[in-house]
Parts: sequence; C-alpha cells; structure tokens
Amino acid sequence: GTIPIAGRNEDMQIYEQSFKRIAQYLAEGELVCIFPEGKLTTDGEINGFKNGMSRIIEQTPVPVIPLALQGLWG
Repeated sequence: GTIPIAGRNEDMQIYEQSFKRIAQYLAEGELVCIFPEGKLTTDGEINGFKNGMSRIIEQTPVPVIPLALQGLWG
C-alpha cells in the first residue's frame, strides 16, 4: 500500500500520522520504500532530500538500503 505524506505546512495531522504508520510498519518487520526528494524532478536531476528519513531512522532504527531509479524522467 501507500502512505500519503502531506507537507508539514499542508496538514500537520496527516504529516504526523504518516510517521506513526511508517514506524508501525517497520516495527512489524515490513519493508518501507521512501522517495526522500518528496517530489518529481523537473529537469532529470536529483532534488534535495527532505529530513523525514533521519526522523524515521531515529524513531525506528532499521537497516537502510539506498537505491536509485534512473532513466525514468522525460
């Protein structure tokens, strides 16, 4: 499934609930795939990462496996 993440300034309740759900899934041993840029690229370059990744790892310390999806733009 998917977990919608609203921006902190968009809807604080959805924002906080998203992190609770992610922590719950990770605690249950589930895999969670996160796109840390938080938006689609407009020029094919990588955007800056949002700080949610560090928050998730601090709340639920789990192994992190970085990966990249390339060639999907354009």
